[in-house]
Amino acid sequence: MFKPLATLAALLVACAAFAQAPLKAPEESTPGVKAVEEIFACLAPGLTKDWRSATVEVIEIASSGNERQFEARYTFTDASDATPRQFQPCDATSPAKRVHALNDFLEPEKRQWKRAILTFSSDGKFELKYDYTE
Repeated sequence: MFKPLATLAALLVACAAFAQAPLKAPEESTPGVKAVEEIFACLAPGLTKDWRSATVEVIEIASSGNERQFEARYTFTDASDATPRQFQPCDATSPAKRVHALNDFLEPEKRQWKRAILTFSSDGKFELKYDYTE
């Protein structure tokens, strides 16, 4: 089951439109806003000019005690085709690590998700969902 992260969504109301301009932090940027901006900044170089949505899917592939290993998939859609296609962000691991770091904004009991999906849309919105099923 997916659960959206409402508290982080509330922090990002002031995001600029991604397709037209780089993200600009509000006057008083919060750590949550900055973290999501940094994720998108790494995704942006790999996107086409007419992109519509970009997704970072982070999947836990192994865990042992406090150690967790993840893999990430990066996909986007554009104006010509709604079929998701893979792309390369600025660094293959940085966005995934930053998505995992968003755990700092979760209550401790909600940090053991198995999959996180962060989707940006070209109109400046985003959605973050967590899957807790094995």
